[in-house]
Amino acid sequence: MHMMPRALRALHIAAVVLTVAFLECADPVSPYVPTVTNEVDNFDYQVSASGVTRTVRYTWTTTGNAAVVNLASNVTAGTASLTITDPDSAQVFDHALDGSGPVVTSSATSGDWMLLIRLSNVSGTIHFSLQKP
Repeated sequence: MHMMPRALRALHIAAVVLTVAFLECADPVSPYVPTVTNEVDNFDYQVSASGVTRTVRYTWTTTGNAAVVNLASNVTAGTASLTITDPDSAQVFDHALDGSGPVVTSSATSGDWMLLIRLSNVSGTIHFSLQKP
């Protein structure tokens, strides 16, 4: 008889553990699914957001020593920014992801650049691209 309550208790504990594990994996601000193209000398990022807070990093390879950043975001709430560093960790770009228009990065070393995208309670459409000039 004591086995049944123990088994039932174990089942309840397992259910709680699985539920917590599922909730940890679930995205509380779904859907947050950026569309990303990451090719040598061409990077494109676009996402629609509603109250999203995220910090994401991408490694982008360029054969150039600068990049044209095309900004085409429409931020209706919160803040969004992009910081770019070159392979030597030199910061070549740091800008809010709002407004539109091309901006050229500082000169840098070609190779693998680090893109750091920071979204803080952002709503709207975030869209930018990078191309070798």
